[in-house]
Amino acid sequence: MAWLKYHDGDFAQSQSYCQRVEDILVKYPTGSSGSLLPEVYGDQAWTYFKVSWSSLSKAIDCFCKALEVQRHDAEWNAGYAIALFHREQWFLGNKQEGEESQATKQLRFALEINPNNAVLQCMLALKLMAYKKYEEADGLVKKALENDPDNPHVIRHSGNYLHNRKRLDEAIDVIKRGLRRGDQLPSFNHQLAMCYKQKKIAEQCRRPFSNREEVGKWRRCCISHLEDAVKMKPSFDQAWAELALLYAEEGDMSRAEETFKHCLEKLPELKEKRVCQIIHQHYGDFLHYHKKNEAQAIAHYTKVSF
Repeated sequence: MAWLKYHDGDFAQSQSYCQRVEDILVKYPTGSSGSLLPEVYGDQAWTYFKVSWSSLSKAIDCFCKALEVQRHDAEWNAGYAIALFHREQWFLGNKQEGEESQATKQLRFALEINPNNAVLQCMLALKLMAYKKYEEADGLVKKALENDPDNPHVIRHSGNYLHNRKRLDEAIDVIKRGLRRGDQLPSFNHQLAMCYKQKKIAEQCRRPFSNREEVGKWRRCCISHLEDAVKMKPSFDQAWAELALLYAEEGDMSRAEETFKHCLEKLPELKEKRVCQIIHQHYGDFLHYHKKNEAQAIAHYTKVSF
């Protein structure tokens, strides 16, 4: 980082990083030129973690090396658990059975060292939900919201948990608190939109007793929050795709087509496979249900792997 900052012309920040390295070397001298200090491995791990999802494996490796030296360090154990959690969520989602996963076990271990870490409590709750351990998971989320109710990461993860548990009103209350604080506005708006989408779907499923006005109200809530999300974060491609399909449901076909065109033009440059699949899925739904073009819809559905 010191080298990068120096070549970026940020000499003050470069010097700050150099001084930090010197301080570490003085505090923790090592006789081996081939091994790094746990603090260095830990800093490398957090850097890899924050750079991109593609660097998760490198982050995990660095956390492991730090823990080989300091097995019970609270920060490295928390970081290792968080990185494992995100890797499993990314590749497996909540489709897990049998013995508890590596991330689940590490989250438990990290919480033994730091029992009041609210972020870890929320993450463990999300993992336990996949194993249908709802009572323990509910208790963890309750504790997390008591321990650190204004932490944006706690709000996001607990909101996801409550949404997945179909406790939509509770999820909405938690996420709105995050919006009032002004934290992570695009993601919070997207979370709220997904809660309102579930309310819309639940009302639609009450056929023939569904209330069209209620369905329309929840749909407009979805649209409003998704519009806020993409306005604040124009690169929020998943939100764009969801917004386009809702425009079609609302009967605004020109805006739906225009928004889907924007999404499809972005596809070649998107690196996240999951987002590409969401765009193809929603555009397939649009072609199938709103344009009655089954052939083109199938062409997009085949690009979605489940």
